[in-house]
Amino acid sequence: MLDVLSVWCYCYGVFVKVTRRRRGDKVYEYLSLVESVRDGSKVGHRTLLRLGEVTALRESGQLERIVAALETHLNKERIDVGALAAEGAPGVGAVAAVAALW
Repeated sequence: MLDVLSVWCYCYGVFVKVTRRRRGDKVYEYLSLVESVRDGSKVGHRTLLRLGEVTALRESGQLERIVAALETHLNKERIDVGALAAEGAPGVGAVAAVAALW
């Protein structure tokens, strides 16, 4: 089931979309599960599931439950991107230019 779900999400372009709405001087953020769709030359999104307003999801604990449920289906360990650091990288621009020239 997991492999079918992973392939389905990859092939059909499913992702979480954040929509912002302004009411007066307040801005609300809503989460939706959407898929990319194409109609001829037009590309758009089709909403599959509306998850709700971000602040309400956080306060009720539902956001953590949604993330935890999705993490159970993750095949690999999550990486803390903030903990990553790079000391340096070799330059390959000159090599690529010479390879393109020859």
